[in-house]
Amino acid sequence: MLRLLLRLLGLASRSEEHRAAPLPPGNRRLHLFSGTFGSEAAAVAYVLPPMDGHLADEPAQLTVDLPEAFIDPAFVRMGHGTGLEPLLEATFTGETLLDVNHITAGADTVVVIDERATGGFPFRLADTPRLTYHGAFDLHD
Repeated sequence: MLRLLLRLLGLASRSEEHRAAPLPPGNRRLHLFSGTFGSEAAAVAYVLPPMDGHLADEPAQLTVDLPEAFIDPAFVRMGHGTGLEPLLEATFTGETLLDVNHITAGADTVVVIDERATGGFPFRLADTPRLTYHGAFDLHD
C-alpha cells in the first residue's frame, strides 16, 4: 500500500529489481509503463519488434532500453490513443483501475508487461528514454 501511495505521489523509485517468484494460484503480476509518442506507428515501432523486412530479427527498442530484463514480446500489450482506455479496463478493475488511470493521465500510450515475459529470469525494470515505469501490480484473476 505504501509503495502504491508513493507511486501516486511520484515519489517511488523508478527502478525495481525482481526475481520472478512464483505467485499464488490465480494471481498474476503486471508491470506498467506509460509515455507520449504522438502516433500509434511510433509507439508500435518502439514497443514491438519488427515483424518483417531486413530488421525482422531485431529486438524491439523497448527491450534494448531495458538491458537488465529478458522480455518475450508475446507477453507485452500496448494501447495507444483510443486503444489506451480499453486496454486498461480489460486489465485492471476497481480502485486499481482508478489508480492506474491517475498514474497514466496525460500519456497517449500505455504498455503492460506480464511478468511471464521474463521467463523466470531475474530482471530490473526502470524508466526508458520514451516510457515511465510505474511499477508492478499484483492482480487476482
